[in-house]
Amino acid sequence: MSGQVSRTADKLAEASAEITDQARTAAEQTVSAEAQRLQDGVTERTERAQSAAEAAQAEVPSGSLEAQALGQVVAGLEKAGAFVRGQDAQDLVHDVQQFARRNPLLFLGGAVAAGFVAARFLKSSNGAAHTHAGGADPWTGHLQTSGPAAYDREAG
Repeated sequence: MSGQVSRTADKLAEASAEITDQARTAAEQTVSAEAQRLQDGVTERTERAQSAAEAAQAEVPSGSLEAQALGQVVAGLEKAGAFVRGQDAQDLVHDVQQFARRNPLLFLGGAVAAGFVAARFLKSSNGAAHTHAGGADPWTGHLQTSGPAAYDREAG
């Protein structure tokens, strides 16, 4: 009886190891695919942001503070794009994991900040649907119509 229990335990251990290996392989494949998708998305957004910064740079006077700042933004975006394009998806995931383990609070703060930036970027890229025609005041309808501020406007 003891031999049978031992064989059953060995079979269970082998099956468990095999299932664990299969799950690890599936997870690695999923992470790799998602990392590649993320890498492609970051590259695309970096290129769009770089184009927008270059277009904005053409609109400001040459040599101005704005032109210098936009030049630095363009250079930074070029570096970021080259870094992302030059990384293997697995290496990128590994680097992010290592950074998150070493600096969990900084990583979470960065993730929150990146989320806000992404939300603003997406909101602004949808801004064409929300633009005001004819140069209308974008604050129209957003002013307080009741309460102390409205009273001050009426009294003044």
